[in-house]
Amino acid sequence: MRLSLLMVALAVVPVTAYAEPERAKALSAEGEAAVAAGDLLRAAVKFRAAFNEEPRPEYMCNAGVAYHKLKDLPRAHRYLGQCVSMGASLDAKYRENLRRVVDSIEAKLVAGNFTPVDVVLEPGAATLTIDGGVPYDEPVVGSGRIWFPYGSYRLRAAANGYVEQPVVIEVKGHAAVPLRIELEKAPAAVDIGVQPDPTRPDVTQPDRPITPAITPPPVLVTRPRSKAPAIIATTATGALAITAALLYFKARVYVNDAEAAEDQATFDELHDKSHRFQKLAWASGGLAATGAVVSGYLWYRALRTEPAVEVIATGDGAAVSLRGRF
Repeated sequence: MRLSLLMVALAVVPVTAYAEPERAKALSAEGEAAVAAGDLLRAAVKFRAAFNEEPRPEYMCNAGVAYHKLKDLPRAHRYLGQCVSMGASLDAKYRENLRRVVDSIEAKLVAGNFTPVDVVLEPGAATLTIDGGVPYDEPVVGSGRIWFPYGSYRLRAAANGYVEQPVVIEVKGHAAVPLRIELEKAPAAVDIGVQPDPTRPDVTQPDRPITPAITPPPVLVTRPRSKAPAIIATTATGALAITAALLYFKARVYVNDAEAAEDQATFDELHDKSHRFQKLAWASGGLAATGAVVSGYLWYRALRTEPAVEVIATGDGAAVSLRGRF
């Protein structure tokens, strides 16, 4: 009965008697309203939020009392234990009663299906987070004993400047389980910097011998010439030569026919045709001769191999120069 009365009294510890931030005061008032409405879980959350705004022991005590009334023994033991350790400003009688409540909770934990885990964290400011939020839904700071219901849990230890370390534990007995976690420091970022160019003089090291730059020999880039123009020109030249020969032969036929003509009109007609075909033969022959010259030149270019582009590296290796026929 005394324990029940103590919890009710602690759940409504007035917080307005202290000079505290308005946000913490408002959260505490919401917690008290939740207690009056019978919503103890909401009340515990509000008291914890008030403590985060203004770390006063009465907020921690009220959160622990709410969890105790909810029969959440691990959380009740944690928050009421912290309240006792930091509650020097509380009434001495209340504080002594709180200590007795914490002892009674611990006795229930020892008798129940709970395992004490003695946590040692390095560095000391590291935090331990329990995945899933059971039995604690906020990080546990530093070393100490915490109580776990029987089961398997995944924990994560972390600290600024250190590598996070996951740990899996399984608890199923009353014997205390030691858990020591030493975090490794996070590797520092390595600045590689700019590597010096070995082919350039280092002005920051005047005694360093300067290695002369070696200019590589020029590279000749060749490209084969197309034979298509030469083939086309040769074909056209041959066609013109054949045409000229046929025209000349036809002109000679007309000349022979004109000499055998029996009248002047027939002679004149055949004579004109022979002259016309002879002129066409001369024109075709002239074009064939020109084509022969062009074909010869084109075959000369097609069959001759010569560098099209000459690539020469400059002395400092920073550029190239192009030289050749285009």
